[in-house]
Amino acid sequence: MGHLKNASHYLEIATLTEAGADDDSNRRKPELTPLASCLQSLERTCRTALYLPPALLPLTRHSSQFCSIPSTESQTALQTLLDLVSVDYQLEKLIWNPVTAYRHRVTAGMIQSFREKLLSWFHQHSDLLPDWNPRHDFDDEGYDREEYPLPPQGYVTSSSSASIAAAHYSFYMARMSWALCLLGEEPKRNEKVANRYFFEALRFAAIFSGDTPDVAISGDTYLPCEALKTGFLPLLHLIGLCCPRPSWLHWIKDYCGLLLQEGVFKGHTFSINLECFHLFELYSKKGAALEQ
Repeated sequence: MGHLKNASHYLEIATLTEAGADDDSNRRKPELTPLASCLQSLERTCRTALYLPPALLPLTRHSSQFCSIPSTESQTALQTLLDLVSVDYQLEKLIWNPVTAYRHRVTAGMIQSFREKLLSWFHQHSDLLPDWNPRHDFDDEGYDREEYPLPPQGYVTSSSSASIAAAHYSFYMARMSWALCLLGEEPKRNEKVANRYFFEALRFAAIFSGDTPDVAISGDTYLPCEALKTGFLPLLHLIGLCCPRPSWLHWIKDYCGLLLQEGVFKGHTFSINLECFHLFELYSKKGAALEQ
């Protein structure tokens, strides 16, 4: 963490030196751009993994324009989505911290406003996922648990970045519905909506699990060990902590163990954590039954 703070500090000095008094971003050296982008991704990874308050993290003040590097349309869409989540610390913590939602520090109005921004992102980038048309309003009578077969059937996408972006979008929508459920806002309906979106995220992750050999990505090749941005492992871990059925947890646990490492995230650690969580849950239920 100290090295990250020092790197951000010296990058800021270099940026101000190159920008000059008028702060003209066009005068910055091109070689600073990839460095700024990497530091921004690393900071986001720290906030995802450690759940630290803003005061303990060297939040970047670099604009997304400065931190952008030449990329494909799907990579740009993913970066835009990640930036959208990072704007509000409370909402970002609501997504990535497994206990924040229970503290009720974010209002239902804030959640609904963020969901509208997510929907706007989806409509703007829906051309990247021509075969995916999720329903954003689910009836109370539909989408029972029996409609979620495992292993999930993966979607065909144009690139790994498109798959990751769609998985993140589904996960964020699910976490918003999950938070509304905990706030008492139509809990029955929002729980079903959350589970539906959680499963959609699993379907995009399943492309890389080996369980769906007939599904292939028509674009680039994804190398998890070389990932710089937050990919599948953190969101799969959180889905495992609040999934509706033990079968989901077992599939996610096995998937995390299969993925091994994604950037700085280790799949084996997440897999062991979910196994311990499952055992604690079993012992808890057994103890409650004995007390009765």
